[in-house]
Amino acid sequence: MKKIIIFPIVLMILIIIYVFKYYSNMIETEDYIVEKKITQFSEDSSGYLFDPHSIQYTNYKFIITDTKNYRIMVLDTNFKKLLAFGNRGVGPEEFGVPFYSIFKNDKFYISDEMNYKINIFNQNGEFSNVVKTEKLYDISNFALTNSNTILIPNLVYSTNSIFKEYSIDGKLIGEYGKRIPFIDPKIEINKNIVLINTDAEDNIYTIFHTEPIIRKYNRDGELIWEKNVKNIKEIKRSYNFNKNYLKKDDYKYNIISLAIYSLVYKDKLYVVFSGNPEGHIYTFDKNTGKVVNKLNIVNNLFESKEPLYTHSICFFKENLIFLDRIKNALFICKREKYENKKY
Repeated sequence: MKKIIIFPIVLMILIIIYVFKYYSNMIETEDYIVEKKITQFSEDSSGYLFDPHSIQYTNYKFIITDTKNYRIMVLDTNFKKLLAFGNRGVGPEEFGVPFYSIFKNDKFYISDEMNYKINIFNQNGEFSNVVKTEKLYDISNFALTNSNTILIPNLVYSTNSIFKEYSIDGKLIGEYGKRIPFIDPKIEINKNIVLINTDAEDNIYTIFHTEPIIRKYNRDGELIWEKNVKNIKEIKRSYNFNKNYLKKDDYKYNIISLAIYSLVYKDKLYVVFSGNPEGHIYTFDKNTGKVVNKLNIVNNLFESKEPLYTHSICFFKENLIFLDRIKNALFICKREKYENKKY
């Protein structure tokens, strides 16, 4: 008799635990409605993008890294071309693969992924300086500090840091952040690639490309918090794929990048995670690392409802602006009135 009574009680407790975990893992969503697609930014043939990799809004301008046109394009707030500069090559002022750009203190800083350097131009697009680093195979992103130093992800597996700090003349200042150890050096490099950002207080944020880990450091490189985000649906799917892929004997280190872009805006950290289609945007409280919500891109612009490949993002007048590398287009998305939805 006792067993008969105990069983439904235990079952009820298990159901309550399951329901609690289910709802506690749900994430609020915030819809952004696609209002406009722009593919041409001037009336002549120079107004088109080709595989753009990053966008920034600052000082009433949009800065776009137009990667396979080997240049930087600057737009006004009406999305018209103000300036374009850059050429393909190996010279100090030229680009092998321009990948990421920042405009700060009236200067453009552009990473050249192929030539292992960061080019610096004045506000008119005139070459000023070049910061050469040790020969890494990738300078896909970087960050600037308030003291005008440069933070670059460290891809040399012989050291134990995940990012390095350089002076404006290319001198190494310091190394920070503990790596995730792996037996195979090539896997260790892949696993320890990070996206890097700074905020107005010079705190530093690193998001691992292929591990579900986000970290925050202070200006001295001391860890403030670390969050594992593997329970996010898109992250969990890609992370499990990577784990299964690495079990194979014939792998070639081609593992999926979980995080592809990040942005610190106001009091939040925005991370674009990969998926199918690419580009799932999640926001995190930059003070605690807690997930705040997911930004849901609602595509009402096309009859075919073709997928959008969100890559890099910025905000303008509370609108979300993003680049689609596949379509070589810029999209303007209006924030829908916020509702307490769950995802």
